[in-house]
Amino acid sequence: MGKSNRIRTNRASYNVKAVGVKNKKKGMPSWAMTLITVVVAVALLFSVTGILLSANGVFTRITTVVYSQNYKINANMMAYYYNTQYQNFVSNYSTYLSYGYFSLDTSKDLDEQPFGGAEDSTSTYYDEIFLGEFEGTWHDYFMNAAVESAKSILMYCEAAEALGVSLTEEDYKTIDENIASYEETATYYGYPSVSSFLSASFGRGVSEGDVRDCMEYSLLATKVMEVIAEQIDGSVTDDDVNSNYNDNKLDYNVIDYSYYSFKVTYDDVAEEVLGKEYETELKKDENKTKVLEEYKKQIEAAKAAADELNGKTNIDDFKAYIYNYVATEAVEDVYGDQTIKDDIKPDADVVAHIKAELVKAVVAEIVEGKEETTDVIEIKDDTADEVTIFDKTVSKDYAKIINDVKEDLFDDVLSAKTTYNVEKANYTKDNTFSEWAFDDARAANDMKLIAEYDGKDADAEVTNKEGKSHTSVYFLTATQYKDSETSKNMSYMVFSKEETAKAAIAELVANGTLTQEAFLAMAESKSATTSSAVTDYTEGSMGSTEFDEWLFDSERAAGDLTAEPIKTTSDSSTVYIVALYEGEGKELWYLDVKSVIVSERAEAKVTELEGKYPVTVKENKLDSVNVTA
Repeated sequence: MGKSNRIRTNRASYNVKAVGVKNKKKGMPSWAMTLITVVVAVALLFSVTGILLSANGVFTRITTVVYSQNYKINANMMAYYYNTQYQNFVSNYSTYLSYGYFSLDTSKDLDEQPFGGAEDSTSTYYDEIFLGEFEGTWHDYFMNAAVESAKSILMYCEAAEALGVSLTEEDYKTIDENIASYEETATYYGYPSVSSFLSASFGRGVSEGDVRDCMEYSLLATKVMEVIAEQIDGSVTDDDVNSNYNDNKLDYNVIDYSYYSFKVTYDDVAEEVLGKEYETELKKDENKTKVLEEYKKQIEAAKAAADELNGKTNIDDFKAYIYNYVATEAVEDVYGDQTIKDDIKPDADVVAHIKAELVKAVVAEIVEGKEETTDVIEIKDDTADEVTIFDKTVSKDYAKIINDVKEDLFDDVLSAKTTYNVEKANYTKDNTFSEWAFDDARAANDMKLIAEYDGKDADAEVTNKEGKSHTSVYFLTATQYKDSETSKNMSYMVFSKEETAKAAIAELVANGTLTQEAFLAMAESKSATTSSAVTDYTEGSMGSTEFDEWLFDSERAAGDLTAEPIKTTSDSSTVYIVALYEGEGKELWYLDVKSVIVSERAEAKVTELEGKYPVTVKENKLDSVNVTA
């Protein structure tokens, strides 16, 4: 993985911990815990449909599948790890699965669903993007993931003794609580025993003892990873960071710029000229000629617009031109989407005037920095049947439609503002613009026009380049700089019930002592679902926009406590976050550099451990693993 990719991955690595896992530990940096990659299978509860009777699992329990010098995982334990991988995937990506974004069909046998480059594969775009390259069936995929998880777990367990790590009474209590949760669920669903429930959930023959062994291994491995992560994190000095930065500035510096790309696509032109059946109509030579002429014409128009934009040497004029260009094109589509009865439709010249005024009004609001628009005219029940908008008299019903048009048009241009004004862009190798923009000779306000398939040989472009023309104009607003925005240090607790979260806030305020220790003690006393102290938290890492809006508010001051619980809703649940802001952390450029150093050292550490503590997989025993999926 390249450094720039690692930076982006590490910066986004911190997430709210899963419901049911309590972390009272005072924190290491938010990104550190994910640097040594291993899936630790501490399962959450999953609802079970269908009832299966458990077998005793004797033969699978004595079948070793993965082993190291001092630890081994039998077929029953492997079934638990496998089915946990599967169930977590289905839970995490339930929305994607419901829309068919993945090729996985949970109603069918996984062994009969080819994946990736396998023959008869039905892989989707999301398969490749989320899961990477893999060939085989979905069963193979989950088994491979489970095996890699098991290998990592045993490797870290072997390292435990040398690092002085072992399970404590508190750890065993946590495992007991998880088992107790399974027992409650088994009773609720009418299973005769917890083992029969576990057998149905995680594979025939899987018993309470098998699951307990898996949890002990996983928890021990997790504790070892924490120790190693803390050691690596503590080994990085300021001199290390500064030296790495000075040697690799392109990997860390960022730029700001504005741009617009004028695009013309042959297929779009063909549909515009010939209609939706253009592919059939293009078989006629006279139609090919007609479309090609229009294609060339539109390319020339786009090139002229790009040249005009390239002449706007003031950034405010540059941006205003983009907004006006986008609004002028969008107003036709937005207006055309409306259903307007003939008896309220004004004359064509009035419509043209209103469209032009709408563009002016929206662009003015965007330039002013507004995030929301206002109606052209307020319409009430007692408003007269005829009203005046933009100096034109129209019906009240038509004015309502124009209010809707303005709102949609504003949203389109606001989206364009976000898209075409870029801050903190990273360097991209072999990219024409990036190579130009990150050149040390660049200065603020430099401009660049880049034409790709610019219409000089439109016939060849249609034949060889799929008929796509792009002419882009760039305005560099800030040359290379360090991202000096600061991270945040904070503590948080999460509750499933709002009243409990409110009670925690009320007691903290009443006690009058807002320290990290007092905050985390309150989290424990209130049995928070999750709580932790976080050093160097970066925006977006929690996965809650509402939380980030509170934490990164410009008025936020050290010692601030959330006045009300922050409600955060995901696809599956709603939680309430209580947080204490403790002050600014490191600057983001520093964290980016440090995360790369830590990642490199972590990779080296994993390689060292793999050599020191080899783990063996009995491939011929994998078929003995019972799976429920």
